[in-house]
Amino acid sequence: MKKMMSFFVLTIVIFTIASIPLISFGSSDRQAPTSPSNLQAIEIGDTLVRLRWSASQDNVGVKGYEIHMNNVKIGEVSSIGARINRLQEKTTYTFKILAFDALGNKSPFSNSLTLTTASTPTTVVPAPSNLTAIEVGDTFLRM
Repeated sequence: MKKMMSFFVLTIVIFTIASIPLISFGSSDRQAPTSPSNLQAIEIGDTLVRLRWSASQDNVGVKGYEIHMNNVKIGEVSSIGARINRLQEKTTYTFKILAFDALGNKSPFSNSLTLTTASTPTTVVPAPSNLTAIEVGDTFLRM
């Protein structure tokens, strides 16, 4: 009778352990950050663009932002601005931003921003006028 009772107790213990819910050691955050807003260019050069946007919000915290150019992810930043280099002059680009949190939840995209880079600046130096030579030598000219 003693052996049978031990088996019964063991069966109850196994059943009790099996009914304990699993413990999660990570976060169960499934909420995506809000969409970044107010995407704008604060500088447009011939080969660079500086972008700025308003911060996203998240229940746990925003880890960073993905930058997309012409629908291709080109990088990530942790701030609310970015400088995009190595662009082609006189070329049209479309940018959009999304936020992500530590667990990889991603926001919807920001507004799209389409812009055209500038042409290479040229500096024209005007020719001097009203010049008069005071003295001319073999190796010098005094004005």
